[in-house]
Amino acid sequence: MPRIKRITRKEIRRDELFEAIQKTGLYIKENPHKIKVGGAILGGAILLLLALNFLIKRAINTPGEELSHAIFSYHYSEDDARLASGMGQFQSFISKHKGGGLSDIAMLYKGASEKGQKGYATATETLKPLLKNKNNVISSSSLANLANIEEEKGDLKKAIEYYKMLELKDDYLKKYAKERIGNLTKIGTPSSSLP
Repeated sequence: MPRIKRITRKEIRRDELFEAIQKTGLYIKENPHKIKVGGAILGGAILLLLALNFLIKRAINTPGEELSHAIFSYHYSEDDARLASGMGQFQSFISKHKGGGLSDIAMLYKGASEKGQKGYATATETLKPLLKNKNNVISSSSLANLANIEEEKGDLKKAIEYYKMLELKDDYLKKYAKERIGNLTKIGTPSSSLP
């Protein structure tokens, strides 16, 4: 008695795949017009979906995304021109999205940009209103920037005042504030060890 050849599942799948490919090829040969029309419809639908996706993303451009782009350019700017461009982006964001937490963050970054460009008067003007902000991170960061501004300007007394306020306000920045107060106190007091 002859042996019956066993067919594996893999061979069956291969045969089914081969048969499906043959049927598809035959259908394409017999119905080229339907294939062209179907392909055109499918291609048009894909293009329409891509266009809608682009338009929706552009229309929705969330304030958070816009601000994150401005913050990214601020952190990775090295020269004054790019720093000024970042400052312009923050100003544009503030004008567009008045009020709310994101505009306060934009104001904080705008003030830091102005400080970076040595525009101390405008930076102070931008940062001072943020001292009353309910968000402790924003108000503490503004306070630290104002202290840095006064230190850079050479007004050590005012810088120490700001650092003392910061020391009381923010536990996270307490050590930094104490350190700065100690350094500024050493600088501000004349040395009595001279003969």
